[in-house]
Amino acid sequence: MFTDNLSASILRICDVRNLSYESIASLCSISARYLGSIARGQANPTLLVLEKLCTGLQVAPDELLGVSRNKQAWLYRQPMRLLTVRQYPACTGGMSLYPVCPRCHYTMEREYQAFCDHCGQRIDWSFLRYAALIAL
Repeated sequence: MFTDNLSASILRICDVRNLSYESIASLCSISARYLGSIARGQANPTLLVLEKLCTGLQVAPDELLGVSRNKQAWLYRQPMRLLTVRQYPACTGGMSLYPVCPRCHYTMEREYQAFCDHCGQRIDWSFLRYAALIAL
């Protein structure tokens, strides 16, 4: 997916600006052959090369990588309050509580992790003591 988005972006920039691989490569201080392999999706560029591409083409990294600027797509970066926990029987005979992601409702395996390991939502743990309990 990463290389597909990057490849499509490079091809789009070539088409819109009417530039060849050689001219873009000279703008970005990389070899034309390497740029061609990136544009065909055959090479994965390093972070340094991505920085050179952004600088040479004067585009933001999210634009180069084809990331949506739609605000909804970036909401997972804003912390959401944890408001639900699930209760499961423990091996020792007691009960164990597991937090539930407020975005995807996936039961997380550990407490106090910064992000949901399923959807990537950032978690705000400050309301844990007020969380609703879902018993099974």
